[in-house]
Amino acid sequence: YINSNLEKVTADMNSRFLPVTNAQEVIIFATNEPTASPSLIRGNHLPSISPSASMSNSPVFAPSRSSPTNGTLSVKRECNQILEVEKPGKFTEVQVGIYELLMQSYTAEFGSMVSKPQIDTTCEVISQELAGGRRFLSRLLQTPKTLLIMKFTMEYESRYGYDVEDYPRLFQTYINSNLEKVTADMNSRFLPVINAQEVII
Repeated sequence: YINSNLEKVTADMNSRFLPVTNAQEVIIFATNEPTASPSLIRGNHLPSISPSASMSNSPVFAPSRSSPTNGTLSVKRECNQILEVEKPGKFTEVQVGIYELLMQSYTAEFGSMVSKPQIDTTCEVISQELAGGRRFLSRLLQTPKTLLIMKFTMEYESRYGYDVEDYPRLFQTYINSNLEKVTADMNSRFLPVINAQEVII
């Protein structure tokens, strides 16, 4: 299963914030020697396991969908998204990082359905600001809500022949068609978001 779904496995690792560029094939080694049991190192009390077999040079695989091009294809667009948040306040530096990684992870859900290394996505938050005062919110939304306006850029880059020119629009369409899922994804990553609204490019 793993070896037949390497792109999906890579995308799954990226969506869980593992710094993996490319997951390669699983190789199983047969050995007659028993696997060493864990033993504690006295200095730091960490378990150590001696490997039962060592790998030689790892195989290198060419991209499975397109041939490489001589140049790099890239596109970058500025985006805005309004988030209804639990209480007044901007995202912390850590929360901004989580937001950026989440936006990047959606690349595998549209277009050619691939992410790294075929398509490298970069989300960068430019600014964040709270929406206007209570009077403005009451007039606009009837009931006071705390809104956080996120301004960010989405950049898509490929050295493997993938046409990324339309990726910002595909990203916008995916987010705006899956707002409940996006909100749930933010909640599962401990972002204080009540309701994620549409992305505007």
